[in-house]
Amino acid sequence: MYTQTDAVLEANRSSCRAIHLRTPDCDILRPLLRYLLTDPVSVGIVAWVGLTATIAGLSIAIWQIRLVRTAAEAATSAVQKLTAAMHSRERLLDLSGALRQLDSAKHHIVQSDFRTGVIFLEFARAQCVQVQELVPQNEAQNRQLYKVIVRITKLIDGVTVDHANGEQEETAVQRGMEVRGIIDALSATLAQLRYRFAEDGSEQ
Repeated sequence: MYTQTDAVLEANRSSCRAIHLRTPDCDILRPLLRYLLTDPVSVGIVAWVGLTATIAGLSIAIWQIRLVRTAAEAATSAVQKLTAAMHSRERLLDLSGALRQLDSAKHHIVQSDFRTGVIFLEFARAQCVQVQELVPQNEAQNRQLYKVIVRITKLIDGVTVDHANGEQEETAVQRGMEVRGIIDALSATLAQLRYRFAEDGSEQ
């Protein structure tokens, strides 16, 4: 008697036969795999393909590293240029301030107010010293600023002595002319620095 259980078993057998027919025979693939893994030519081709892929990957990595380094160098250069520009502007501002201090000193010295004139001379000398420290020693402007600082120092000493001796009236005009000479020298240095900074900015 053909029951429902027999029908289920028969269906399972049919499914197994269908799966067996669709599954490739491993006995056929084994010789092919053995050949590919032991044949020198096949192994060599696989090795060359792997080597080529490795070299290509390494080349891409090196190229990316160079791109990153180039970007980092560009960023560093931009920061250095910005810093140099800021220092250049500070130098010009300091020298412009020193010129104003010298002009005020001349005004007071000519009026025989040596005490106040010395104060402005001290301010001007301090600003010139700050600028000189920023200018490279091998540049002409550094030597020019050194000479200006020496002249201001000598003038401070002379004005102080005149004030101590009560000779303001006699030496006021002469000291005022000395300040005028220092102003002219410092103005020439300032013009040279402006011209050099303008050239550096155009090159960048």
